[in-house]
Amino acid sequence: MGTYILKRNETYFYRRRIPKKYLHFFSDRENEIRIKLGKKSKIHAMIISEHLNTVYEEIIMKIDNDMMKNKNIFEIFPLGNSYTASQNMEFQQTTKEQIREGLFRTHILAALEAKLKSLDLDNLVTIHNDIDIVEKIKRLLASMHIEPDAINHAKAPTPPKETINEVKKSNVKFKVLYELFIKEKLSENPNIAKSTLRDYESAYEDFIFVVSGAPDRDITGFTKEDFREFLNALHDYLPTSRTKKGEFKKLSYQQLKAITLDASQKMSHNTKQKKMNIIKQIFDLAIDARYGYLEENLVEPFIIKNSKNKKQKGIKRAPLSDENLTKLFNMPIFTTKRDYILKFQPEKYWIPIISLFTGMRQNEICQLYCEDIKYEIISTGEKVYYFDINNDRDKSLKNINAKRKVPIHPKLIELGFIKYIDKIKSKHQRVFPNLRLHPTEKKYNTDYSKNFMKYFRKYVTAEKTQVFHSIRHNVSTQLLNNAVKHKIPKDLINRLMGHEPAKDETSQSYFSGYDIEALYEGVRTLDFILYNNINQKGLSF
Repeated sequence: MGTYILKRNETYFYRRRIPKKYLHFFSDRENEIRIKLGKKSKIHAMIISEHLNTVYEEIIMKIDNDMMKNKNIFEIFPLGNSYTASQNMEFQQTTKEQIREGLFRTHILAALEAKLKSLDLDNLVTIHNDIDIVEKIKRLLASMHIEPDAINHAKAPTPPKETINEVKKSNVKFKVLYELFIKEKLSENPNIAKSTLRDYESAYEDFIFVVSGAPDRDITGFTKEDFREFLNALHDYLPTSRTKKGEFKKLSYQQLKAITLDASQKMSHNTKQKKMNIIKQIFDLAIDARYGYLEENLVEPFIIKNSKNKKQKGIKRAPLSDENLTKLFNMPIFTTKRDYILKFQPEKYWIPIISLFTGMRQNEICQLYCEDIKYEIISTGEKVYYFDINNDRDKSLKNINAKRKVPIHPKLIELGFIKYIDKIKSKHQRVFPNLRLHPTEKKYNTDYSKNFMKYFRKYVTAEKTQVFHSIRHNVSTQLLNNAVKHKIPKDLINRLMGHEPAKDETSQSYFSGYDIEALYEGVRTLDFILYNNINQKGLSF
């Protein structure tokens, strides 16, 4: 039997899964019993767990026995089925909540907590062998009006059928644990993203590449030195895309250790962190109460944590240089392939241009619905179109300040954006229907971002500080420069960009926000001369 102890932030907990045959009485989140043991030594926690396990098993046996005697209960609530009107009317009046309270809150939790209180925790280790556990259990059960004889003669419950490839708790190989881990993930989410499965496989392959004989090693045989070696390998020896790059593809781990990698060849902090976390998740399954193959996860101390000054220490994004802006908007999608792109992949054309003339974030643009394109008539009688940025439907926002209205620049209208909207909304709800909502990240820009960066690195620059988000920095910089020349309030710029508004008391307490006309005056000051290189004719339909 496993110890069924869990350690979180120096505190130990006792936990046991609700038997599968009773899970239908509970919600999806209520699938285990958990009791706090406190900040004790591991040996104390293990001994307490042994006492609580005995109580738990006895109570489950009693409940099973009662369920077998009461044919109505057993027939009305078979696993996976619901009762019908023709079945026992008296029992139908008992709600699931009452059963939940009766079976588990009273019979199990109360007994376990009572047992915990009855233990002499200070002297528990020294007197452990002298404790008459059976007698204490009988006294506990008697206090709960359960006859000890019923327990003595109760038959052990029939074990539930295996849900996922049951593995013996001895001699479990790492490759078997990994296979079990993948099956668990697929069981939890049958639609799990292929990219996530690739991440799992990549971490596993790197681990067995570094740790000698890892696939066929018993999981109890791994030591802290193995995980320390893997951590060192992630930091210093494993290059990014190791299995794809010809110069590294055929090298052994020992050969890689003899090579000094430069900064551009090493994995990013996020990649190293993700791989180590995946290995931890695999071994977490081994200490899960359902399996109990291990008592602790030795990977825990080697997890790569976020730096407290991550933003300061990380790569700072910079605005695109004039040269790189020109390169970007002279890519084939804006010149020689423009007509084809507009017909079949309009998102590739419009998203960078919208960002350039609004400063909107990439996902804010990618997730737009046609209904988010609106207009107002301003004091001059002019119709001003704008983007209504919100988190309605399946959209998401970075923060509360991101919810805003951003006027559409005259240049976008000149290029035919409103005509594009009028055409697309007759067939689709979304502005860019080719983009999907990523199943795990729940964003519309995930696929687009990867595709954009592929061409951006090829045609524009390999400089790591320059990315799509750099366009937003260009817009912010130009707006701030225009603040004096065009007398634009800096707080108006904050609201256009979706930043936190001014912190002065007047702005926060009495100002309700800028109207579309004021925001439009700010947006129309944006002027990128390099854009003259782009074909400025309206779209042809």
